[in-house]
Amino acid sequence: MLTEIDSILFSDDCEVVEIPLHNQWVYLIHKNGTSSLRNLQEKYNLNLLAAEQIRRVDFVDVYIRDAKDRYVSGVNTYLQHLKRDHPELDQATAFWFAKQYKFLNRHYLPQFHWLLNLSRYLSLNTKIRIRDFKDFNLIVEDNDRADVIPSNNEFREKLISNDPGLELWLFLDQILLDLAGSEMTWTEIVEHYRNSHTISFDLACQRFNLLSKSVLP
Repeated sequence: MLTEIDSILFSDDCEVVEIPLHNQWVYLIHKNGTSSLRNLQEKYNLNLLAAEQIRRVDFVDVYIRDAKDRYVSGVNTYLQHLKRDHPELDQATAFWFAKQYKFLNRHYLPQFHWLLNLSRYLSLNTKIRIRDFKDFNLIVEDNDRADVIPSNNEFREKLISNDPGLELWLFLDQILLDLAGSEMTWTEIVEHYRNSHTISFDLACQRFNLLSKSVLP
């Protein structure tokens, strides 16, 4: 049974921005330079493909960020947005929920799940070019923080300490980062997970299978 949270986490607003100067079609993922990409797209009126339009491209470039860094940054962004939009909420309670339920918000939903959602709009032959986020500055002119104050070491330690399930949660993203430099179809990526990391892959896909049977070949 699908829930409201599923429609939020696996939404229909998949977007890819075409950057002709670098011959790339970059998938927009929260906390992976989305604000900078939107600024670039607006400044140069770049082509922005959404949902079904993505099927017509031969390549999609996906920048993968260090999983733990992105998780910390994502939770920090979520909490700041929550405080901005709902100042009446208790911040300690909000922090507890964010740490306890790691699927509450797309800003820190694993990048693998973002890729799962993208797969709904890819053709069988589309090649996914997996790139290390360390190279992201090569395609953008500035790194926009979207008015979010960076977290400090105290916040990071409080968030990641005493969390035995965190490493498994982030493991799927580490696998993607290890594939940086590869060009693979979605089918090939799925087979890589199935052959090498069966348990983690199955755990990640159980709920997503409710959305679409066709994306997991």
